Amino acid sequence: MSVTSQVALTLRAVGGLTTAQIAHAHGVDEATMGTRISRAKRRLAEAGARFTLPVGDRDRAARAVAVMRVLYLVFNEGCTASAPVNASAVIALVLVFTVIALLE
Repeated sequence: MSVTSQVALTLRAVGGLTTAQIAHAHGVDEATMGTRISRAKRRLAEAGARFTLPVGDRDRAARAVAVMRVLYLVFNEGCTASAPVNASAVIALVLVFTVIALLE
């Protein structure tokens, strides 16, 4: 699965962002992003994918790219959200520093 699909699905499933918000973050229209998310869900279901911890440095590095992109987009969404106070930006920033510390 592409990093873009991983990120989009994670933003939807874990971050709780709407398809419109995810599409805006990726610079594509909502229909395109909806299709990507649906395909990603279908691929996971067909593969019987499970959430597992990374195995080895290579797997950890590959997953770190997607994790950092998700956190970056959650942070940006929190900063640009229409709500006056959005804690997701602060939480994402804290998680970024946590992930960096874990990768060192």
